[in-house]
Amino acid sequence: MRGILLFAHGSRDPEWAKPFDRLLATTRNTHPELPLSLAYLEKMQPDFFQGAEYLVQAQCTTITILPLFLARGGHLKHDLNHLQHEAEERWPNINWITAACIGDSTFMQAAMVNWIHTHS
Repeated sequence: MRGILLFAHGSRDPEWAKPFDRLLATTRNTHPELPLSLAYLEKMQPDFFQGAEYLVQAQCTTITILPLFLARGGHLKHDLNHLQHEAEERWPNINWITAACIGDSTFMQAAMVNWIHTHS
């Protein structure tokens, strides 16, 4: 079974997480069959390993990490690579896949162009 781990940066401000909480809730409501969890790199819970543990407990054999970042900077190049490596050691029977960040998605690029156009 494939699970999805939504991975966001995190913030000290709890208001910052609201769009991610809505994304998680909406996706769960529209795709209840999809094992899905949300995790943060820093300053918020659940952290990466708590989010992954949820999917491991749901008996996922493949976990795809979807970075909710607009660009592939140091956090994705270094921090996420380190976290994934540790997860591979912790759960060696899980197939770990990291997708490109959401900002690289053609769907997101199109959405941003539309958003910009609505403000012109």
